[in-house]
Amino acid sequence: MRTVGPLFVLGCLFGGHLALERRDYSVCTSGLLENTGYYSILVDDVPYWSHCGFPNPQYQKALCGRIARPDSEYWTCDPDNFLSTSDLAEVDATLDVLQLKTPYQCTTLQGERMNFVAILVIVDNIQVPDLSISTDVCINSCYEIKPTLTPGTRNATNEENDVALQSFAQGLLDSWSGMFCNNTVAAVYWTKQHKMATATGKLASSRLTASQIASVQKQALEYIGGGNHVMGFTFLTGEYARILIGFSPAYVLFTIFMVMCILAGILLVVAFGLSVSSLGGYWDEGKTKQGMKAVLKIICGVWLIEALFVGLIRLQEKSRLWWTLVPIAGFVGCLVAALMVDQLTTTTVNSTVTSS
Repeated sequence: MRTVGPLFVLGCLFGGHLALERRDYSVCTSGLLENTGYYSILVDDVPYWSHCGFPNPQYQKALCGRIARPDSEYWTCDPDNFLSTSDLAEVDATLDVLQLKTPYQCTTLQGERMNFVAILVIVDNIQVPDLSISTDVCINSCYEIKPTLTPGTRNATNEENDVALQSFAQGLLDSWSGMFCNNTVAAVYWTKQHKMATATGKLASSRLTASQIASVQKQALEYIGGGNHVMGFTFLTGEYARILIGFSPAYVLFTIFMVMCILAGILLVVAFGLSVSSLGGYWDEGKTKQGMKAVLKIICGVWLIEALFVGLIRLQEKSRLWWTLVPIAGFVGCLVAALMVDQLTTTTVNSTVTSS
């Protein structure tokens, strides 16, 4: 019988990679244990959610409890309407910051450049696997751990709840990673159990570490448990955005470049002021020529620095390098102007003498 890796390669991502016992589960052979195509089952008209086919707030807005406007973009799925529309908008705003302000990380199969993407899911109930008879536990083709514990038969153990939440978060990440080229962060809040889990894609996990996840989730749960729901979720998403935006090499280079541009601007003003004040109104003394050369050299230096830094940033972000042609063109044009200063000023002086 085929087996799949430890807890179907979950990595155990509860509260920041909580390590549980490693085990191998058999692949389900019974068709009765396969996913039926529904992303939830109803028990007494109460939905119990599965990650299989769970609605994506980007494309299935109404199913996520959001207003289905064609021009809207949502990052939070709340099918059980735990938060109000205005509260969801406030949470989405922090996730917009993450998506807009992180540098490009990769390219999707459709050729779209993608930033980091974090999606928050809030559900009341999820389907819990029945782990009481370990020999019967298996994983179906949708990576659901089966059999499912029937609600009302007995209370789930802490281990079963933790495994269920881990499976749910990781399942969402796996199903959405292709859309966002493995940049995704999937955060899940289970309202009835007051638990959180966060699963991170390969690129995001290099910045958002297990200890950071655990710390952020702990504080967010304290806010939510105290009734400050919006504060808890905005803290969670805001902290994830802050960490992922961080000080990547691209942003460090960009910051240094901006500082150097400011300093170059100050030097440019100072040099221009000194050249004007030293002229005394005499063009033919050569001081203007020297001042013009100094100013042009500074400008050339700024363009050259910009070309270098833009090129490094683009390489770090693995994005197109053609933007570097703009500062390179500026540098070349400035260099040509600096080399022609002697000819330009000589022509001007000669024309002045001739006219006199």
